[in-house]
Amino acid sequence: PGYLAKYSHLEGASAGTLARNFALLKKINESVTGLLAIARPSADAPVGSLSRVVSTLRGLIFRDIKNMVLAEAIRGDGSHPYGSRPSITLSRPKAAKFRNDRQADPDGMSSIFGQAFLQLERFIDRPNRLKTTERAWSVEFVGEGGSDYGGLYRECLSNMCSDLQSDVLQLFLPCPNAEHGTINRDKWIANPSASSELHLKM
Repeated sequence: PGYLAKYSHLEGASAGTLARNFALLKKINESVTGLLAIARPSADAPVGSLSRVVSTLRGLIFRDIKNMVLAEAIRGDGSHPYGSRPSITLSRPKAAKFRNDRQADPDGMSSIFGQAFLQLERFIDRPNRLKTTERAWSVEFVGEGGSDYGGLYRECLSNMCSDLQSDVLQLFLPCPNAEHGTINRDKWIANPSASSELHLKM
């Protein structure tokens, strides 16, 4: 009765209608949870931007999801065992331009993987610096809004893995089955020709 007084428009709705609406709300929250990690809700954000979309939906987001994102934001960099975690800046336009001009960058340093490698190379002799139960580093994508509460980090790793399993880099090759086999055609193997000092570091 108390809830019906607050949400009078629900009075008279059938149990089936309420169940369907609640299922829709759950689906919206499942979809928005990932967006909250990369888009900061803002009513002043440009129309059509992720931040504006999330801001529009803020009244439909469950409180426990909001609290989870808030808790992650409060924890921030303090959860890193060495204090402030390393931060890297990546440019997707730069990576896209490189894909169209491989001769200018044969080693793929302009790819997302290459950009990340150049900024994290200093930790090769200090691998423990990147060991953590949280994110090993924080990420910013040039020209893209969003704060890295985990979503940008996952996006970075996904882009790096995509680069590794493509012809963007010379580190891996499609397995023989990719051309002639019927199973495991999506597997990649180490490129035996990638033996330079740079390749071994990467």
